[in-house]
Amino acid sequence: MTLSGGLFGAVRLKSKQREQYVKHYLPWAIQTGLNSNFMLNIYFEKRWDQPIEELQKELNIKPLEIIDLK
Repeated sequence: MTLSGGLFGAVRLKSKQREQYVKHYLPWAIQTGLNSNFMLNIYFEKRWDQPIEELQKELNIKPLEIIDLK
């Protein structure tokens, strides 16, 4: 379900947004999914005080760089 949503959800985007999604965001999501640690067994409720950068480093998640479409 999530795979089909990630692949076919971009159909609803405008052409410029779809191009950005396919070239930048989709490869980031795939790479992050393959390289990050298993997150299903993490108690996120106990980590509210932890800085997001520290959590990303601990879980091996590369931060997403947002690109402006202007």
